[in-house]
Amino acid sequence: MPIQAQIQAQIRYGIATGELKAGDPLPSINELASRLGVNRNTVHQVYQNLGTVGLLDLAQGRGVFVSAASDAMTEAAGLSELIERTLRKAVDLGVSPRTFSRFLQSQVQAFEQRFPLVAFVECNPYQSNEFAQQIANRWQMKVMPVLLSVIRKRSALPETCRLVLTTYFHYPEVRKGLHHRDVQVRSVVVDVLTGLRKALREAPNEGRVGLISRFEGVSEVEDVISAEAHAHGLNLKTFCYNDGDERSLRRFLAGLDVLICPDAARDALQRLETRKLPPRILEWKASLDLAQLDSLQTSIPLVRTW
Repeated sequence: MPIQAQIQAQIRYGIATGELKAGDPLPSINELASRLGVNRNTVHQVYQNLGTVGLLDLAQGRGVFVSAASDAMTEAAGLSELIERTLRKAVDLGVSPRTFSRFLQSQVQAFEQRFPLVAFVECNPYQSNEFAQQIANRWQMKVMPVLLSVIRKRSALPETCRLVLTTYFHYPEVRKGLHHRDVQVRSVVVDVLTGLRKALREAPNEGRVGLISRFEGVSEVEDVISAEAHAHGLNLKTFCYNDGDERSLRRFLAGLDVLICPDAARDALQRLETRKLPPRILEWKASLDLAQLDSLQTSIPLVRTW
């Protein structure tokens, strides 16, 4: 093996085994060349090569140091050693490597279910589960649905949870509620307009039409409701539903011919007697912005490397 490759291999080995730790200084080019009896250009090229791959920091005028990024290599080497030891024990017990691999995969899946890394927070159970599943399908990882009431009560999230997602509507409250935890809180974009427009356009312009909304005060949504109702000549009245306010909901539903409601209101409607519901119900569904989810996935190391 050429002397340059030998020197590089020795330094790499020292970093991988932890003998050389992040921040440790290395000998100067002249010092190491003199110690090994090699040309200083050889040592200079070694340091340059290892600096290019992120294992060494070459600080002009200060010297050469082991890079902080080298910790990842040390961890990887330790993990590789752990897996090899465990695999050898499995083989000693008569377990083939392929069987061990299948067993390990099943254990990883069980671990993801019990100790999720990502959670999604919403105020109602239906959308909490729905959005968590949309993200899980997109990112191919377990996402735990969490109710906003859990955050309000300061109930514990799993210790393994490192990323909490929520909608723009709840982002300030969720971030404030988790300020004591070492977790990253990010907001996701919810598309409520596409499904809402479709439902309004399907509504008949005869009879009394009611719309349940959770977006009172959100001008963009209110503008869409007003514009579509005017364009289609709907006799429309709206109601902003708050969880638990079923008495007001019953009064609103009385006499309606058609009800337009978000899927998130399904649980509230199911608690009412069927005879109190309008003859026709048009349900509209909010969905997450997939382009933004993809952007988030590439910008968050935890998700990008999963």
